[in-house]
Amino acid sequence: MVVGSEFFIRPLLSLWPANDRFFVLALSQKRVRLFEGSRYRMEERHLRDTPENLHEDVAGLSFERHYEMHTAASPVSNQKGAIFHGPSVQSKDRLIHFFRDVDRGVASALKNQEAPLIVAAVEYLFPIYREANTYPHLLEEAIPGNPDLLAQDALHAASWKIFENRAAGAEARAFGVYKEHINTPLTSSNLRKVIAAAASGRVRLLFVPASSEQWGLFQRPETVHIHDRRESGDDELVNLAAVLTLRDGGEVHVVPAGGLREGAGVAVVFRF
Repeated sequence: MVVGSEFFIRPLLSLWPANDRFFVLALSQKRVRLFEGSRYRMEERHLRDTPENLHEDVAGLSFERHYEMHTAASPVSNQKGAIFHGPSVQSKDRLIHFFRDVDRGVASALKNQEAPLIVAAVEYLFPIYREANTYPHLLEEAIPGNPDLLAQDALHAASWKIFENRAAGAEARAFGVYKEHINTPLTSSNLRKVIAAAASGRVRLLFVPASSEQWGLFQRPETVHIHDRRESGDDELVNLAAVLTLRDGGEVHVVPAGGLREGAGVAVVFRF
């Protein structure tokens, strides 16, 4: 049991990523569904003013066929004439119209959201939807195949795998930033400096070990007392650094034992 001035969140940091929210758009020509998911579950969200399928969206509309044209001489008569080539784009025009209407409904449902959107669709549909999409957090990786044939549990498992791989890549990139700037004024492993910087909102990336504790007192604005053993009124300072970092929008990453340079209990990349 821990009693202190802040919530003790370090045991929760290993349940990474902390922000595990994402959206899934299950898209076919016959059905459109939007889900909100996390590590453990996924639920369908209602889409307002969105066509349920392609047929409903384009019923009563006509689409002209378009061709590219150039002139060339006939090999027989040597007279120039128009040469038409290229497939009809009528089918794609219908899909673009449908997907733009779907996108309007999705954009309305996800207004002011920042969680990633994963599309589940057969392979040839995803590039067309991407062309119509306006949601800024659409992921480049999609779930291939017809989502109408997938149970919701299978759809959730496939989307979580994509999200988890993306998060793992983000952690590797974050640690790469630290290694790139190690031994420069942009990084530090001094716990006193880390606490003071976190309290003033200057921590961009914080790396903490999965275990080990450091007890002490923080007296604002920048005084940090580190104790060899826990004393009355102490806070666990690595936990405090994590709380302060998250409070001001920084990222906290848990690293395995030995992941930091020798002797370092924390590591940080400053915002500036």
